[in-house]
Amino acid sequence: MSFLTKHYEKLILAVFLLVFVVALLYLVVVLNRARETSIEELMPRPKGKDYVRVFSDNGKEDVAKGEKAQFAVQAELARQSLWSKSAKRDPKALVTTDLLVPFEAARCPGCDKLIPSVCFGDGKKCPLCGCSLTPVKRKDIGGRDSDGDGLPDTYEVKCKLNPKDSSDALTDQDEDGFSTLCEYKAKTDPLEPASHPPLADRLAVQAINRRKLPLRLKHITTYDKEDKAKWLLQLEVPGHRGWKTDFKKVGDTLKFGKGGRDIYKIVDATPKMLEGKDGVEVDASTITIKNMVDEKDKPIVMRVNKRVYENKVWIKLLDTATNKIIAVKNGGEFDFGNAKTGEDHYTVIGVDIAKKSVTIKSKKGVVFKITPESKIQREEDAGDVSPALGPRPRSKSKAKSRSKAKSRLPRKGNFNPMVPTSAPPKLPKGRLGPPDSNWLKSH
Repeated sequence: MSFLTKHYEKLILAVFLLVFVVALLYLVVVLNRARETSIEELMPRPKGKDYVRVFSDNGKEDVAKGEKAQFAVQAELARQSLWSKSAKRDPKALVTTDLLVPFEAARCPGCDKLIPSVCFGDGKKCPLCGCSLTPVKRKDIGGRDSDGDGLPDTYEVKCKLNPKDSSDALTDQDEDGFSTLCEYKAKTDPLEPASHPPLADRLAVQAINRRKLPLRLKHITTYDKEDKAKWLLQLEVPGHRGWKTDFKKVGDTLKFGKGGRDIYKIVDATPKMLEGKDGVEVDASTITIKNMVDEKDKPIVMRVNKRVYENKVWIKLLDTATNKIIAVKNGGEFDFGNAKTGEDHYTVIGVDIAKKSVTIKSKKGVVFKITPESKIQREEDAGDVSPALGPRPRSKSKAKSRSKAKSRLPRKGNFNPMVPTSAPPKLPKGRLGPPDSNWLKSH
């Protein structure tokens, strides 16, 4: 034990030395074996033929037999009847087609949908919209279209466009607001600004508004039920610091707007009480006012505590080619265009506020229906931005008008609309009747 205690470090060193010598000898053996290995032994062994020959040396497909026939694709497809021929399933059917089998079709002038050409003829109607259809002639689609932009190659070369560039179909070469594709469909000259589809196709509805009158009926006091001239009408009108209460009678005039340009006359009043919830009576009285500036305007009926709007409907149309706004009222007329394209005259003949559509009529009697998206936008981009038209801008006029209207409203805390700021004189106790003559003269 004393020997191990004194020389344990030397013994550990001897063991490590022995391991090193063994590893060195193993390395020498490995290097000798690597020298004896040839290049051929390192190359991968070639794999045997495990496929069936389908094509011969001349490139033609071999018609194999037995198990090899499954590799002869053309022969196998010819042998099997995978696809049945397209035939009429209903003997009475006018036209029959299957998937990917085209049939002759034409576009209906009413609904603008493609329907079978057999539906066209004297006395026939469209199966979709029911409009009358006249016979159509078979027409060539216009030849080859290499870039698939809807324009034939011969037409693109004639218009100095690239038949292999699909983006040039939406260019506007004559700057009339219509792309080459639109003018090709309309059969107009894309190089002549005066030749173009109707300018109404560029219009889109931006806004349809009815102006709110700054007036509200609060109450009708009937001192004498038989004489309406003695009735007292309590109204709320704009004041210098907000709303104020004013008292009028039947036959009085109301002036508001800039410089009092809006003038209305109170022509009638009808007091009425209705039974509401829980048996509580609700005031449903009304007054009728007449526009004195426009005598053709229909009378407006105002109800207690209800907002009132003028009869005129104001329309904002956007010219998608120039981004200009055309403001016109229902029944009004307008012209738009320029010296190059010429000007078209239109009259607004109808407005649908719910569907946000406007119907206009040209000077030649052609009727157009304008929607929030113009016709050329619907045909060309189907939601994408058209290079010929550009993106529809977001008009600032609407936001500006809202801010102006908001500034005209009274500020919070300055008034209470339920508390009159100018009350009529008190009547003597125990007597009902109109106020004194001095107050009536001042009002």
